[in-house]
Amino acid sequence: MLPLDCDKHVKAKLETRGVRSAEEALKKSELDVIELIDVSLEKASKALRQIAKGACPKPINAFQMKEKSAGQKGGNFIKTGVKTLDEALLGGVPVGTITEFVAPAGSGKTQMCLGLVTQTCAPKNFGGLDASVVFVDTEQTFSSNRLAEIAKKRFPEIYDKDYYKDGNNNNSVSNFGGMDKDAEMRLEKLLAEKVFVVTPQSLQELKVRIENLKPALTQSDAKLIVIDSVARLARAEGGIGAGSSSSESLVKRQNILSSIAAALKRHAEQLNVAVVVTNQVTTNTNINSNYHNSNDPAKANMVSRDSQVAAALGTKWAHCVNVRISMSGAIDGKADGKREMRVVKSPRTALSRFLYRITASGCASIDID
Repeated sequence: MLPLDCDKHVKAKLETRGVRSAEEALKKSELDVIELIDVSLEKASKALRQIAKGACPKPINAFQMKEKSAGQKGGNFIKTGVKTLDEALLGGVPVGTITEFVAPAGSGKTQMCLGLVTQTCAPKNFGGLDASVVFVDTEQTFSSNRLAEIAKKRFPEIYDKDYYKDGNNNNSVSNFGGMDKDAEMRLEKLLAEKVFVVTPQSLQELKVRIENLKPALTQSDAKLIVIDSVARLARAEGGIGAGSSSSESLVKRQNILSSIAAALKRHAEQLNVAVVVTNQVTTNTNINSNYHNSNDPAKANMVSRDSQVAAALGTKWAHCVNVRISMSGAIDGKADGKREMRVVKSPRTALSRFLYRITASGCASIDID
């Protein structure tokens, strides 16, 4: 809640009448204020103008935004582990925005999320953020064992005691402050102290949890929120994709999703947190749609060149995410597990495609010949 920013005498009178925030004051008209605290029309008007001015976000121009971004260099991206994607996004998943990975089952969405978790928790001198993570697991697929495996493979010098065998550490102490005897303890700390798993059972519960997440984010110094996935709860309650229920129920779900997106954007911008969500896919009924070279808002949720596959949750949700990346299943069913990833929406890079595969260390890039 924003505090009242007006004449101290008017402020004191408003607070004694139960009006203690700018939001509450700005819901009242000048006549309401006159009746409430017995002041003149001039004082009531002046007080409301002062409160509105104090509550209004300060304008910022493009140059100031650039300077602010430069000042945060090093802490405003989280590496995905897919080198080509990180390069395209100028460093990785951007902090302060919502990034969405959309794909069918088995494409590596959860693996991507777990890789981002390990990167966020890792110490700064190893390229991480040394921060906590809130992992919202609606799919019931979070695996602490898989997270531990990815952490060991990506940062063996921190978490894997086997790394220190055969002279890997050159008989010296690691920069993190320990050798093999502390490796297991550090990994347990990663899982127990830095990763907070939340498992909402309904879309409404997800909304409430997200809207009230700010204290937990602040106290834990979290820098990443993961929701895996947004679509699962919406689809479980019906109405997303095939077999939708009444239009009234659909509108209700869309309003809840809008509230969730608004809360996520607020957390991302105010607390400088990266928000990563995964989304499912659905069959597109508009066979003439094409996400390439189109300004049609109805096509904003397209993720496939052949226009047969679209992201779930619809166009309204599509406009809520800042960056959208589509992921595919194995190409042609080949044994090497080669997959394709596309940046289909981003203010930082042009539409682009990369090859990747799922490895013991999570998702990793494949060079395109």
